[in-house]
Amino acid sequence: MKNVLSNTLVSLEEAKDLIRKGEPLSVAGSEELLAQLPAGNWIGGTSSYFMAEGGGVLSSDQVFVSHLPEGAGICFKTYEADQLHDIMDDAPDNGFSMVIIPSGSGALRQFSEGSRYWEDILLKPVVGWVSGINLADLGKAVPKVFLGTDASAHDNVAVVAHVSLPAHQLALVETVNIFERDESCVIRFDERGTEVVDCVVDGQRMKFIDFLKSKGNEDGKLPIIGNFSGANINVSIQSVDEESGKVTFYAPVFQDVEYSLAKDIADYSARFTSELDNCDSTGLVSSCNCILNYLHGELEGKKAGELQGPITFGEIAYLLHNQTLVTLRVL
Repeated sequence: MKNVLSNTLVSLEEAKDLIRKGEPLSVAGSEELLAQLPAGNWIGGTSSYFMAEGGGVLSSDQVFVSHLPEGAGICFKTYEADQLHDIMDDAPDNGFSMVIIPSGSGALRQFSEGSRYWEDILLKPVVGWVSGINLADLGKAVPKVFLGTDASAHDNVAVVAHVSLPAHQLALVETVNIFERDESCVIRFDERGTEVVDCVVDGQRMKFIDFLKSKGNEDGKLPIIGNFSGANINVSIQSVDEESGKVTFYAPVFQDVEYSLAKDIADYSARFTSELDNCDSTGLVSSCNCILNYLHGELEGKKAGELQGPITFGEIAYLLHNQTLVTLRVL
């Protein structure tokens, strides 16, 4: 039977005990706490924000543990930025690869720009999240990931748990995206990257910052939504520089993808809670929720559905997502 502490916030000592028992885990917490965990069957990433039983919480004295499936074959590995494409070679034919990558790293850039071109990327489930920091420590701390087999910390690699499932089980990766396209106009960009100045809107070239202002989105609260062969993937706005006109994203835009601005949402928190109330948690292994949902939805202290997990700085469901909740279920 799976341990009752399988997908929840626990104390540091409880997490240590699970690891010493040989439990295979994914762990989220502050760098200070993760650095105290013993070597064992786990991967981890830094985050101090969580959706817990009582709602959203910022915690520096607890870690979030997600138990990887019992009866599975699990291989823990790290991948340098220039090795990330090897993830697909090592991915199981039936199962999933759980990936954690540090925010702001070269490894994340390589993944976000290159993974859509990997062979088999949509055939073998790749799921996970982007590690971050306490926002109070911006400019002072660096996001980290941990390879539990030797309890080592890294700031520019991906840590991966390749999980092979028995033939009678299936991994299911799902996303919750509260945003809808505003299809009144189509946005295109000239090149791939996370920074832009110009764009083309319905065939007319303009500065992207001017487009955002015309839509009342100069604060960047609403993402743009890319049409990836019918799949809607959010790209969130990190910053807008009025002086230079430069707009920076949390994920790259691509020159061959059509984008639309998301429709405005009257009550962000209510919409998010409503969507989560409809989520199926049967066979849940893990879930992660974007820090922007936590902030814009004012989720601190608020319960939004039954899903618990780390609050993250990007979500991985085959590709990199923003302002999205991602779940992994095994059925």
